[in-house]
Amino acid sequence: MTHSLSLLCLALGLAAAATGASGPRPGSPAPEFNLPDLNRARNAVSLKSLEGKVVLVDFWASWCPPCRKTLPQLGGMRVRHPSLVVLAVSEDEDRAKAMEFLKPRDTSLVFLHDEKKSAAADFDLGGMPSLYLIDKKGTLRFRHDGYSERDAKAIESEIKVLMGET
Repeated sequence: MTHSLSLLCLALGLAAAATGASGPRPGSPAPEFNLPDLNRARNAVSLKSLEGKVVLVDFWASWCPPCRKTLPQLGGMRVRHPSLVVLAVSEDEDRAKAMEFLKPRDTSLVFLHDEKKSAAADFDLGGMPSLYLIDKKGTLRFRHDGYSERDAKAIESEIKVLMGET
């Protein structure tokens, strides 16, 4: 079953790459969202409220095997770059499944819930996971659809570039 899910995630990423995701492109304003905190549903996070900070937005789901690899790496990036804001956005419809998936995970990330898939639609995800780096002015600068081991190094370099900008 896990192998089948891995193949599905890979296929989604390849299909997006072949057709070209039509969502926001690097250089355009990042789509605004206001999503509830996965752990504390009464609290919400607005992307606009984070202007002035470098923000990494990672869309993930509990059924996605590559997401199991990316979330711990994002925690490491957060440790190496303390002023980086990491928003890990669950696309699970069932909040309980997302919460169960997170039990052994890093708690330094901000976990949000996109139950209605509104943010996912605005970002036009190109696979799972999908990761976006947003600069201090709210501009989408880098996009990664799907995941491979090489992505971690590229993402780390991109974070350093954005952190160095004023």
